[in-house]
Amino acid sequence: MKLKRYASLMGLGLIILTMFVLSCNKLEPADQEVAGNQKESAPAPLSAAAFTSIKDSWVAVLDVTNDKINVYDCYAKEWYLPARKMNWSPTTGRSYSAAEVSAWGDPRDVRIRQSPWGGAWAAVGGNMATIAIQSTGHRRWALDLGAGTTPHGVELLPNGNIVVAAKDGNWVRVYTSSQSTTSTSYAQFNITAPTAVLWDPINNVIRVTGSIGGNAVLAALTVGGTAAAPTLTEDVSLRSTLPTAGGQDVSDFAGDPNKLWVCTSTGVYTYNKTTKTFSAIGNYAFRAGVKSCVNQISGRLIQADPATGNHIDFCSSNGTWHQWQNLVGTSNYRARIWKYDYVIEAQSPEIKVMTYNIQLANGGLQNVANVIKAQNPDLVSLQEVDKFTNRSGSSIDQADTLGKLAGMYCYFSKAMNWDGGEYGDAILSKWPLYEITRYVLPAGTGEPRQMAVIRTEKNGLMFKFGGTHLDHLGPAAGNSLLQAIAINNIANGITHPFILGGDFNEVPSSVTITKLKEKFTLGCMGSCPATHPASAATRSIDYFMYKPGGFTMNSYNTISTLVSDHLPVVATVTLQ
Repeated sequence: MKLKRYASLMGLGLIILTMFVLSCNKLEPADQEVAGNQKESAPAPLSAAAFTSIKDSWVAVLDVTNDKINVYDCYAKEWYLPARKMNWSPTTGRSYSAAEVSAWGDPRDVRIRQSPWGGAWAAVGGNMATIAIQSTGHRRWALDLGAGTTPHGVELLPNGNIVVAAKDGNWVRVYTSSQSTTSTSYAQFNITAPTAVLWDPINNVIRVTGSIGGNAVLAALTVGGTAAAPTLTEDVSLRSTLPTAGGQDVSDFAGDPNKLWVCTSTGVYTYNKTTKTFSAIGNYAFRAGVKSCVNQISGRLIQADPATGNHIDFCSSNGTWHQWQNLVGTSNYRARIWKYDYVIEAQSPEIKVMTYNIQLANGGLQNVANVIKAQNPDLVSLQEVDKFTNRSGSSIDQADTLGKLAGMYCYFSKAMNWDGGEYGDAILSKWPLYEITRYVLPAGTGEPRQMAVIRTEKNGLMFKFGGTHLDHLGPAAGNSLLQAIAINNIANGITHPFILGGDFNEVPSSVTITKLKEKFTLGCMGSCPATHPASAATRSIDYFMYKPGGFTMNSYNTISTLVSDHLPVVATVTLQ
């Protein structure tokens, strides 16, 4: 598709801009630019889109400085109001007695679950264990466990009974909280210094970190009897010795029901339930002093380390990425995923991608969003996108609007200034954008062009997704060929699996696409479907292509729609 001409021509140099941002409007001219090679900036504070992920959940943080459980929108730019969704502690206004309020302090654990009363959470802090109703925060059950017990871990069973691990009491108990708001009977299992408990619905046991016979273990307790008269025994066949001393936490692994996260005093591990083996998490995420390690369904890993108590740290699930939230005035002991339906099913291995030249959204932003939503893609590469231009509306950021309408994260990457605003391409994603890189491509005798590349993750596997729009003047002017050569050079330096979508303005037999096929495999399965013009498509100029060895292409087709003058291409792939 021919672009509106831009008077100022850019030189042949390749400029790369790398950022750790998540929102579509965080790229600013003052940010770092590096000529000739890719350079990752140092870890930076987390930045995000202004809406909540459609997959990931809020995060509960246990603030021992202020004796609060704070719940945040995980991807808000700053974890202050309005990102803080809840600020909770027992109060008389929430139906707690004055004695119970006094017994609370230094929150150590919280789990939110479905219960006989609907959404509810169990929490421990100070000398108290409690159950609160999610919708109101009011007391359902509470008990002062007495001095010297130090309740450290908590769980809420499906029948409404609460599980408490008392580190200094050297026991795990199942209290019959399902029976009444004041019930105090319990079943007890003796274990030295238990620190965390987790209900495992796959194996129907309570996982607990502690010490048995002088050995640090991950034990499995079976709950028998009835809700009114439970029993608690160990299934010794499921016991595993911890790889290093000092068990600190056990939590479910979102996306893989056969795994758990386990923290010890000196490291962080995944645990395979079938093989009963521990695997050390890599890179930054493997460190001493971590009191909790949990992951979102997207793969984002969240850790709390009281040694840097005002930080909540974020990594990829292989530990390579590091960002944080700096919660000034707090000291945070643990972080928990605030997802009461407790979904841990594995995600599909397939990734669905779309590339779409939207023709400045002349067909209407809502209509473009409807085309996207109808396909339910995981990632989208968009071309011909305006931001604050007079022609499309000086107050309209098309990428941001489409991201919100489609319920996806977004990133706008400028190709040029135009008509009072900016013009370029965009990427939409269901998953957090852990890294964004904007590559300014050589313009030759034509218009400025760029390639945007993001890094994200599915099922613990990192990959890169890119979008571009090559010059319509084509190889006769040398422009698109220069851009293809630059893209190949960039691809040489990308070590992750990499898939690229866009409007390449050239047919498969052209010299430009032939050059790109030196580094990429075209995604078309057989002949490439025609994509332009949409009303009676005769030319294939919009594609997906990928670096060999990274992906398997499962399906590839166009979608019939007249919202733009191009047809969108939709493909499904799996990571190899």
